[in-house]
Amino acid sequence: MYENYSAPLPDADAYLERIGIGRRADPDRAFLDSLIYAHQTHIPFEDLDCWKYKKPISLEIPALFDKIVVKKRGGFCFELNRLFGQALNDLGFRAYTVFCRILYLKDELPPCTHCANIVYLEGRPYFCDVGFGGPQPPYAVPVTDEPEAVHGDSGIQRASAAAHSDPGTLANVFRTRRIDDIWFTLSRTNAKGEEEDILQFSLIPQTPQEFIPACRFCSEGRDAVFAKTLMAGLLTENGSLNITDNVFTEREGCDISRTVLETWEEQAAVLREKFGIRLPE
Repeated sequence: MYENYSAPLPDADAYLERIGIGRRADPDRAFLDSLIYAHQTHIPFEDLDCWKYKKPISLEIPALFDKIVVKKRGGFCFELNRLFGQALNDLGFRAYTVFCRILYLKDELPPCTHCANIVYLEGRPYFCDVGFGGPQPPYAVPVTDEPEAVHGDSGIQRASAAAHSDPGTLANVFRTRRIDDIWFTLSRTNAKGEEEDILQFSLIPQTPQEFIPACRFCSEGRDAVFAKTLMAGLLTENGSLNITDNVFTEREGCDISRTVLETWEEQAAVLREKFGIRLPE
């Protein structure tokens, strides 16, 4: 009944072509970091099926592959991280998907309405996320009990800093810290030099079908978060692109511009031209 939720990708090389990266023989840290960054800069976060087209979301791998790879669309966390997690396993990594709680801009402890991936390299777990609509690390973050530790490839750190703050700073560097026997917190240093919590996650593996109820909660019904507001995001080499409702924000280094998109036709044009989304006919 649930075989397609953990099926191999129909074509792993087509996925690699979609994110503009070549296959490598060794599933090592450098390849993992490159995959995360390439996915974030080529496949947008977007909720069009929920907000515009009112279509149910499928987490079956063939459906995700068709939507994201073949039809050149994006998706939200349960779609993007499930496809990415399966791709990691198909490429030789030991990976599984876990539940997360979003802490960013929250005043209370929310339910688990996000997911990400844990990858083990040389016996050590790494946190990997390609599906968060807010700040997310563009590299694998080692899961550690040492909150003062700074992680990540220096080149990717610089690209990340340039995308979200002043170039040359250590802003947007991500860390983890243990909360209790089960939960860890992912945090980052923001552009003001302040530490802010992004989300909580555990290392408990989940089967792919465990995410079906949470996905439906977030995507179906009038009050579902992704049914109420148009959201789109994409990391770029020197910044980022974002649409929230009718406001398009473009960050290029330290420069930020905002444009109000008055009509669906204007939103659609930006989604096509800036985000590379191939909209349905």
